[in-house]
Amino acid sequence: YLENSIPMIFNAVLGLLGTLLIIAFLSLEVFWVCLLATSGIVLIFWLTRNSTFRFNQGYNEELEDRVRVIESEDDPAIATHFRKLMRWNIRLSDLETKNFSLSWALLMGVMVFAIVEPIRSGDVTHGAILALLMYVFNYIESVLDIPLQYQQFVRLEEISARLAGVEPDRVGKDNAAVAKNS
Repeated sequence: YLENSIPMIFNAVLGLLGTLLIIAFLSLEVFWVCLLATSGIVLIFWLTRNSTFRFNQGYNEELEDRVRVIESEDDPAIATHFRKLMRWNIRLSDLETKNFSLSWALLMGVMVFAIVEPIRSGDVTHGAILALLMYVFNYIESVLDIPLQYQQFVRLEEISARLAGVEPDRVGKDNAAVAKNS
């Protein structure tokens, strides 16, 4: 995670900030709408954080049973296991679809505003409008990378919590076994 995701997060955040700065120089109105959309997207993913965590937790718990279930060679149990995995995947996918649909709706509003506002104001050249739209496209690309990294962070947080819960129990059992054998 640290080797792969942290650099991507920094790249996404710096790219977003740089793009927003350039948009601010081109059109303050579009800049404020971009900030508003970014806040909306952050809010969407923040509000669904608990569900994302819970769905990842259920999925990971089911994954932990995979070896035991398959080794049992019990066909109904194996089929049930894979149906449960499928249900957790569907829940995660449905949640991501809702979150990204809402995010895209906000971003399409930004795009429409970025087209209409400079034309409405009338004092911008065609080249400036084109430059603004290109930077709005860059903004959209950057702002959509942040929720992907956020979801990766929530997955890591769930796995870390799982490991933190497992390690003390295992260490305690190992220490008890050592004490008993001494």
